[in-house]
Amino acid sequence: MQNKALISALIKTISLFLILLALIFGYLASSFGWFAKNDDVNADGNTIMADGVKVEITQVDSVGGVVNNENLSINFSGLFPGDTVSSIVEITCYREVESLSIILSAPQGCETPVISGEKKYYFGSQILLSSVSLNGNVLNINAVGKSLLSNTPESDWGTTENKIPTDIEIYTFSSLNIGTYTIKLDFTFYNASYSQNVLKNFGLQDGQICYRLFQIK
Repeated sequence: MQNKALISALIKTISLFLILLALIFGYLASSFGWFAKNDDVNADGNTIMADGVKVEITQVDSVGGVVNNENLSINFSGLFPGDTVSSIVEITCYREVESLSIILSAPQGCETPVISGEKKYYFGSQILLSSVSLNGNVLNINAVGKSLLSNTPESDWGTTENKIPTDIEIYTFSSLNIGTYTIKLDFTFYNASYSQNVLKNFGLQDGQICYRLFQIK
């Protein structure tokens, strides 16, 4: 009788252990399975990850502008008419993606005008996107020849309006294979027929701001 009681108790203990083990595995599967199967896109502007795909801006360099690599921005300041700022954005793709857009983003507060008299003079209105190339090949895109603020630099020169810059789509890949891609952008300070002295030494005084962010979407 004593042996039967011990065997019965042992069977009950093993059964309870197996049930508990099944419950634990069931909980883990329901709790952590989402992470293994998640297909949502999480984009912070610099990195895109989805279902094992990772695309990121790995490098931003600039000649003539000031780059902040913490947020991948380029600051336009201290330029003279005719000066060109050349920026290189390096994109690394770790797995093929169907589409990808390179954006020159204009976040809130990226432009502060110089106020003279009753008019506002925006530095971005005089900065033209003069050339864009991909891996050394020049791209023919709509944004080339336009200013950071609108179609023509004259249209926003000496305005009484508060101008709000908008994002500029630089290029969209219909598909992107594994590899590294280099995009070169040339920005030129428009050499106007009118006097631009109001923007002389722009950015060297507190509160004078003109910058843009590089993002991928």
